[in-house]
Amino acid sequence: MQADARIYSLPRWRLTRWLADCGADVPDDIRVALIGNLYGTLPVFIGGILNTVLVAGAIAARSPTPLFVAWLAVEIAICLTRLAVPPTSTCCFRSPGAAASATAR
Repeated sequence: MQADARIYSLPRWRLTRWLADCGADVPDDIRVALIGNLYGTLPVFIGGILNTVLVAGAIAARSPTPLFVAWLAVEIAICLTRLAVPPTSTCCFRSPGAAASATAR
């Protein structure tokens, strides 16, 4: 699979577990790898940036009130901050067995 050392935990909230559920017949290690790919890949990150900026931009263009323009400015500032943070310093969620599997490698 991946050579990435980061391990992501499964979602904790009922809604996010339901959204990320891949079926009962999927083994736990595959399920964790799928969640890691869902939350930790560059295309998902770029899609999130595009989505938030485009939605805020469309609303600010449609109704250019100070509140919506400020919302767009804040979204752009947040996205630029996310781009400035190196990927290795982002938070990694560890599953309960992550320490044991990381030391076994």
